[in-house]
Amino acid sequence: MSSTQTHVGKLRAVARKIVALLARRPNLRQTEIASALGEYDSTVMRALPIVESMGVRLSEDDKGRMSVAE
Repeated sequence: MSSTQTHVGKLRAVARKIVALLARRPNLRQTEIASALGEYDSTVMRALPIVESMGVRLSEDDKGRMSVAE
């Protein structure tokens, strides 16, 4: 497996963790998500588009808090 495939696989895993976390604890900022998952902010930022490509819509309020959209 190439390093690119490994990187994408990690981002997919992080994306799944983000969805699970926000389902349990909505209204978290990106930094709070990263801290809760033990990931870097930049990793969470790169995983967010993957969350949406999985068909999960996220909403973000004016203070940057994210939740799974209904």
